[in-house]
Amino acid sequence: MLSQVPPELLRALQIGGGLVVLWLGIGALRAAAAPATPVATVPPRGFLRAAILNLTNPNAWIFWSLVGGPIVADAWRGGPARALAFLAGFYLFLVGGNLVLVLAAGQAGRLGPRLTRALGLASGLVLAGFGLLQVTRGIAAA
Repeated sequence: MLSQVPPELLRALQIGGGLVVLWLGIGALRAAAAPATPVATVPPRGFLRAAILNLTNPNAWIFWSLVGGPIVADAWRGGPARALAFLAGFYLFLVGGNLVLVLAAGQAGRLGPRLTRALGLASGLVLAGFGLLQVTRGIAAA
């Protein structure tokens, strides 16, 4: 399926996804550099950011086009239960893995404000660097 997608669309997805990741990285850097804010006053924007990131992430589109989609289609031919079992297992491990990361990040907050700020700065730098890399690659491929 991806062989039929125009290369310009893949580059646009890469650049768009890179810009979103860069935006998230800059946001993380600003949050880490800002004075500590009580948790109760921080608005819950994480879900919206995650949704935007997932929609613009070309890796998810590529995975489902090249790997996940064919596996589900093949499993479906063996019976709908097989396809549903694959999807349930896939998302169980995906969501479970993310839950472990969230719990680990929550525990990291108990290690003190200096370490929490350092981790925030490190993650912001990594996100911004990866976003910039994706944008650069997308532009260079044009």
